Amino acid sequence: MEGNEVVERVVTQPDTPGKIHVPKHWIGKKLRAVRLEKLDTGDEEGKG
Repeated sequence: MEGNEVVERVVTQPDTPGKIHVPKHWIGKKLRAVRLEKLDTGDEEGKG
């Protein structure tokens, strides 16, 4: 995977899915989010 800029954030939990805040100049740009940590035992993918 190649890119032009990187920010590392912690996903916050709003009402439904998680949310990542990125710089305003990224609005309208194509992004990819990659989870860097393994899920804890007992966590199910998609359920936090």
